[in-house]
Amino acid sequence: CRPTEVHRVRENLGELLGGDRIKNSPYIVEMKKNTRCKVLCATEQLNEKQVAKFSKAIESGYRHNFILDNLPSASLDKSQDHLLTHYAGGIPIGFVGDAGAGDVAPKYLYNHLKFVIDYHQKDPAVEEFRVVKFSVQPFSVHHRIGRGTYGNGNSIQEIKQQVEASFSDWKDKMTFSDRITEVLEENGLNGCSSDGTFTGGPQLKMSEGHAIFYSYEVIWNESDVRWATRWDVYLTESNQVPGKVHWYAILNSFMVVVILSSALASILVRNLRRDIEGYNAVLTDEEKIDEIDESGWKLVHGDVFRPPQFCMMLSCLAGSGAQLLIAVFSSICLSAVGFLNPARRGSLLTGLLIIYTLAGSPAGYVSARLYKSFHGREWQKCTLVTATLLPGVMFLFFIFLN
Repeated sequence: CRPTEVHRVRENLGELLGGDRIKNSPYIVEMKKNTRCKVLCATEQLNEKQVAKFSKAIESGYRHNFILDNLPSASLDKSQDHLLTHYAGGIPIGFVGDAGAGDVAPKYLYNHLKFVIDYHQKDPAVEEFRVVKFSVQPFSVHHRIGRGTYGNGNSIQEIKQQVEASFSDWKDKMTFSDRITEVLEENGLNGCSSDGTFTGGPQLKMSEGHAIFYSYEVIWNESDVRWATRWDVYLTESNQVPGKVHWYAILNSFMVVVILSSALASILVRNLRRDIEGYNAVLTDEEKIDEIDESGWKLVHGDVFRPPQFCMMLSCLAGSGAQLLIAVFSSICLSAVGFLNPARRGSLLTGLLIIYTLAGSPAGYVSARLYKSFHGREWQKCTLVTATLLPGVMFLFFIFLN
């Protein structure tokens, strides 16, 4: 289904790199106006190639992503007798059914969407409303043209013939697809009752020769959630993930680091103590002859200040690490104070790239300083390699991966 005119929203750098391509949709949503089971559009009867394409997309986990008032849609998934709300990942386009013995698992398409929108009114005396929550619940229903359980038996081809026969009556008022939708509204669908209530029905299985009828409904609910806090549920998953879980994870990581550090320290101290005891022991003349060769920690006393074999590579990696550390730490600080927030789509990735670029100067200084401490003479080459090593490797990696 496509709107009459497709408009693409201008994206920033972060949105482009994140793969966002935002366009308008044919769904009509008006503030505080409920819409009951409205026909969106219809397709031709599917051929074998189209069924295979739909089935592959469903099996691969393709999903819809909607945005309303700059708020990403949450997904409502019915699990047994209650609804689960997921605030990330979008809405799946379908699902894979259970396969019988030796059969291929059937694929079902979600062709009816229920938009549930919560709004908040700050001042009851002022007619101003703000969207604070946006959820979508998908349904799969095998629509047929006409009311009743099995419809009236008309096919999409017959509807098209009716529309083409009356071409002169509507040609200056609307497009062909809009007229098709209008005629379908007049005939109705068996999945929608006469009063516009969605009644459901058999699920839409992907098979050759069936047309797809898309429909939707819009439900508005008043909410006490303020507009300033509408993003909180996206961070807490509507309190489905308790805050204690994060503290348990932090404590667990801390205990692992303490235990491993203690074990390593005990091994090093024991070996060092044994070597010191051997050095301080009073040896006989025969033992002194056997101990002419140095052993233990004395073997490394001449290598402590020796430059490494690949000192330039070590310096470049140290500089790149400093650059990443500055970029990540600065991004965390800016996010904590609210400068980079999810309400500005792509701002985090854009800010991270800008800070990483600006951190190139400290990275060049760190790598050149470390390289000169190893008595290196090509520090200009070292700074150039630092600036191109990590970005070059990542660019080659992603260009081939994509």
